[in-house]
Amino acid sequence: MMNIGARPLNEHTIELGNWSLHVQQTHILRSCCKCAANACTPCNFCVYDKTLHLPAWPEMTFDRNILTLTHLSSGCKIQLNTLDALKLVEDKQDVIKVAYSSEWLERRQNNTDITNTPKPFDWTFS
Repeated sequence: MMNIGARPLNEHTIELGNWSLHVQQTHILRSCCKCAANACTPCNFCVYDKTLHLPAWPEMTFDRNILTLTHLSSGCKIQLNTLDALKLVEDKQDVIKVAYSSEWLERRQNNTDITNTPKPFDWTFS
């Protein structure tokens, strides 16, 4: 688990039936490294930078926001966080297609300039 640090953290918990939903939320990820010169623990920017191999990060990355779902009877938990979600984004191929893109391309078969998406594609606006 990453160190929460000095930025204020808001926490909320609600119970719905046999489930508890716990939310932790705070500010967006800083846009540059804030490590001390000889820091033993890297800042979150450095953790994301070394972990993710995306051509571009989302414009706003809420690096410390966490949703924890707990089944009260069994104690089983599911925790959702930004870093784990971004690790699942395809970083090698352009797999995002806008709705109706195949129909649009089909009508423009003779135009070779529009068949390929430029790389790296900024998927954050899709």
